[in-house]
Amino acid sequence: IGHPRTPWAVKFHPRNPDILVSGCIGSTVIVWNWKKNETIAYTQIMQNVMISSLDWHPKEEMILVTCGTTVYIWEIGRASCRE
Repeated sequence: IGHPRTPWAVKFHPRNPDILVSGCIGSTVIVWNWKKNETIAYTQIMQNVMISSLDWHPKEEMILVTCGTTVYIWEIGRASCRE
């Protein structure tokens, strides 16, 4: 699996250098293990909305995702994000 459009934001996990998260201009966010070349988790924020920025929570398995003026929180174990 990969991004349907150009990746725009990438951040490495704060405690595990093998894990990273990426967001694209096609509104998808993917958590990867780049050493194993595998997808860990995947979500789509909205249809046709650019992921402008993202960052890991320093202690929890959560990712903060921004699209325009909206901020979303994605708990990795959940399928979808919340505003």
